[in-house]
Amino acid sequence: PRLPAARLAAGAMAPKGSKRAAADGAGSPAKKRPAANPALPKCRAVEAAINGAGDALPAGARALLSALVESSLATPKEERHAFQANITGMVGQAMTAIDAHLEKEVQEAKAKSDGVPGDRALRQKALAAAKEEEAALEAVVAQKKEALAAAEASCGAAAEALTAAKAALKVVETPLLATEDDKAKVVNAVTILEAFKSKSSADEKKNVKTLMDAGKDFSLDASLLESLATVLKKEPADRGGFDTVVIDNLSEALAKKVAEFDAALAASAGPRAEKADAVKAAEAALEAANHNKEAAAAEVGPAKEAVREGAAAIKGAQKRVEKWLPDSKVVMDAYDDSVVDLSNFRSEAMMAFEGLKDLAPEPEEPEPAPAEEAPAEEAPAEGAPAQAVEASADIS
Repeated sequence: PRLPAARLAAGAMAPKGSKRAAADGAGSPAKKRPAANPALPKCRAVEAAINGAGDALPAGARALLSALVESSLATPKEERHAFQANITGMVGQAMTAIDAHLEKEVQEAKAKSDGVPGDRALRQKALAAAKEEEAALEAVVAQKKEALAAAEASCGAAAEALTAAKAALKVVETPLLATEDDKAKVVNAVTILEAFKSKSSADEKKNVKTLMDAGKDFSLDASLLESLATVLKKEPADRGGFDTVVIDNLSEALAKKVAEFDAALAASAGPRAEKADAVKAAEAALEAANHNKEAAAAEVGPAKEAVREGAAAIKGAQKRVEKWLPDSKVVMDAYDDSVVDLSNFRSEAMMAFEGLKDLAPEPEEPEPAPAEEAPAEEAPAEGAPAQAVEASADIS
């Protein structure tokens, strides 16, 4: 019979002991590397969510829980001890808090996004209000300037009134001042004459001259004055009746002059006091006008500053109107991002935690069955050439 060439080729050049080696190899399965824990990627997702929780969790809680995720959640539920179970519960609470925080951010971002259409109208309204406010402030500045101009005019009028009052007082006072001066001279002459009644004028030449000048200035009797010069040279004890008459007559003449001056002064006292009061009133009016002017001037500066601030407010409101579109994009993008963040958290980190919190142990792989030893084939004749084995030949 004819044998297949492949079968011949299989055993044509088999070395000695090859069947033993093949048999031994078939009965010893190759060693496998230990499989990676499938829970670890999920632990990494939970850790990343906790570390990136931001304001949703305190910093201390983030650091503590993220460090304990793997040691607790990677252990099957039925194998966890009490501490690991507590950590699992705490991680669950943290994940719930993160979810609530992200949900809140979505709602807040949505509220802002929903307000985008109305925000444009609000910005335009704010710009119009700012312009109206500036116009009102400009009107205030105009009023303050008008008040200052009126106060300055009042100051000018008050100053003119004071000048006029002083001039009127001077008209009345000038002759009165001369009268008062004349009266003072006469009173002084009376005092000197009274002193000479008890003493001689031998050593009083200056006073004698003052007395004689006063008599001449006020037109006293010339013969009386000539007699007086002789009388005053005598000692009081040496003076006779004529001498006494001369002195008495002069005293009466001087007293009459004083009375005349007093009458003139008394007659002008009313008008003089009236003019003096008018001057005091004008001075008070001028002082009040100056005060009002200073107050009005002090109000102009702040009013102008308010206008500058109003102009700045218009500029800011105008910029906000111009930035409405890019600002709206930022708001709406933030809403989209918050929705994506929440969706990613729930589909990745939260789903990973749900798979870890009730983690079951991995099923054990069955032991591989030992391979059956194949029956040994007859070895070809030793020394047969390979070419002859490989060829297809008839064996009879």
